[in-house]
Amino acid sequence: MLSIGNRKLREYALVFLAYALVAAIMFPQLIANFATSTFGYGGDTYQGMWDLWWVNYAIFHLHTTPYFTNLIFYPVGANLVTQTMAPLLGILTYPLQLISLPFAMNTAIIIGIV
Repeated sequence: MLSIGNRKLREYALVFLAYALVAAIMFPQLIANFATSTFGYGGDTYQGMWDLWWVNYAIFHLHTTPYFTNLIFYPVGANLVTQTMAPLLGILTYPLQLISLPFAMNTAIIIGIV
């Protein structure tokens, strides 16, 4: 017989799998090409991937704040304080970015829905 803790764990696992299945049904094109393509078209997707990349590059390679860059509007640079990036998401997806940026972006989208 299962204890209360094991029953709860099984229940949570089943709920998670149900939501993961719904997400897979909602995004079949992502499942087929998970590491090479992203959901959506145009600028928002590319900006989201750039945000994930920039947070990690600024923090782990340049050892600086991700809220300023001179990669755009060079040589003056741009203040990114009002940018809609999510620094915590960029840091959390760092290991996934080692596989590919689309893989990290897609994982963030799927986990966000689940």
